[in-house]
Amino acid sequence: MKSKFKLFNFRFFAILLAFCYVGGWIGIEIYDKFDIFYYLLGAGFACALVLFIVLKRRSVLYLVIIAVFLLTVLSSASVVLDAVTYTPNLSGDLVLTRVEYVSVDNSVVYVSVIGGLEKPPKGEGKLTLTDGYETDFIKEGGILTLSGVNITPHYVLEKDEESGEEIFHYENLSKRVKFSISANQVENYSYSPSLAQIMRNSLSSVVDENLPDEVKGVTYALFTGDKYGIEENLYGNYRVSGVAHVLAVSGLHVTFLVSFLNAILNKIRMKRSKRLIIILPILLLFNLLCGFTPSVVRASVMSAVFTAAPVISRKRYDTLSAMSLSGVILILVNPLNVLSYGYILSFVCVFGVVALTQKFTKLLSFLPKSLSSVCAMSISASLAVFPLTVSFFGYFSVLGLVANVLVVPVLSAFYGILFLVAVVCAILPFLGFLLYAVSVVIYYINGVVSFIAGLSFASINIKIPLWFTISYYTLGLCLTDYIFLGKGVKRAVALLFGATCFTCILLSSYGVGI
Repeated sequence: MKSKFKLFNFRFFAILLAFCYVGGWIGIEIYDKFDIFYYLLGAGFACALVLFIVLKRRSVLYLVIIAVFLLTVLSSASVVLDAVTYTPNLSGDLVLTRVEYVSVDNSVVYVSVIGGLEKPPKGEGKLTLTDGYETDFIKEGGILTLSGVNITPHYVLEKDEESGEEIFHYENLSKRVKFSISANQVENYSYSPSLAQIMRNSLSSVVDENLPDEVKGVTYALFTGDKYGIEENLYGNYRVSGVAHVLAVSGLHVTFLVSFLNAILNKIRMKRSKRLIIILPILLLFNLLCGFTPSVVRASVMSAVFTAAPVISRKRYDTLSAMSLSGVILILVNPLNVLSYGYILSFVCVFGVVALTQKFTKLLSFLPKSLSSVCAMSISASLAVFPLTVSFFGYFSVLGLVANVLVVPVLSAFYGILFLVAVVCAILPFLGFLLYAVSVVIYYINGVVSFIAGLSFASINIKIPLWFTISYYTLGLCLTDYIFLGKGVKRAVALLFGATCFTCILLSSYGVGI
């Protein structure tokens, strides 16, 4: 007896992540429409009842999906509603604040209010000292007593110029900074840092003292995501060449670090059951340095799940499921992650790597094995995020794929060493000269991106229509092993995929956009 034809490869956590993401967006869009919540709850219970009666297999799994979906809708709506109803402006004198973040060039300071106001604002705010005070003396972990304080939240309702209606700017909710805080002067300053802040301050000092200007900003960005210390022209070269993503610490860097650690642990033949003892503390240290950004947390959770799963289940764990589980956890913790460009790009990038790397590795089999796998990973990631990066940033790096193939494998090979040297130098500053010894990698990367960015055709400004983005991912998904289609059908889909890309490029050259 023939088995039933299955259209797609069922992955519970991947489906759960999709429903969480959609639920988050629905909650954001209908945060002030309470009637719709009752309809959603009714529809959810009706679906649950039908699934329970009709489906014998996986009925519990579908019930969990519906329950988590409804939970995400309600939680995201409540977060937005709380932001909208928040008091728009605050003022006071002798307000107590804690310094949470200081950029490597001291130009940006974020603080949280911890006293001096009856109802202090939540989150972090960008500090401005109106009387011309320098911020060089301020370090992360400092406690500031400010006078003449005015606080303006970023998530405010603004009137649309054409319609006159009040519009809520959702994108401000996903940003780290929630308000602006200005003060006349600092009345008192004390220093009480956490372990993470001590490490970041020490690393910043070591980098500043031991590296020349052309590499220290990039070096610090690779470990903390702080790009303020990079010269404007150099950062522009990274963007034009399509390699700017290596400066925004993300899952890519976690992958580099964990791969490096596993390579060492394989050499010393450490059992998998003991690897978490080494990997988890280092991942925690890495998150501390990066400030627990969503993409790094996502990748760290995924790496931890991926490392622990074979020990717990004695089976090889599915990468897509590990990635999706971490994504669900991040949305449940903070539903507004669905608004974050970094969150979206991070997961699409990982999915592209999981779905396409093996195929490109076979195509590049003429290269050495280690090089072919890294190049395949770079190509897969670039193709996966192509429509989104163009939509988000409005330009396309023509030589981005070439630049990534030249940069990412080298960074992958040396990132673990760079990180360990940086940590050692932060703990033992007198060894700072070691950081200069390994900075040759940064010189190489800077040289590659500067050369490519200097070419006249390195990037073009482009707009792509929405239909192309939808078609690109729909057809691309059909070409992966997660959709079960015959070879003939897949060839037809591949031809349609190519025709879609060609049509979009042709239309874009005539200025047809979204």
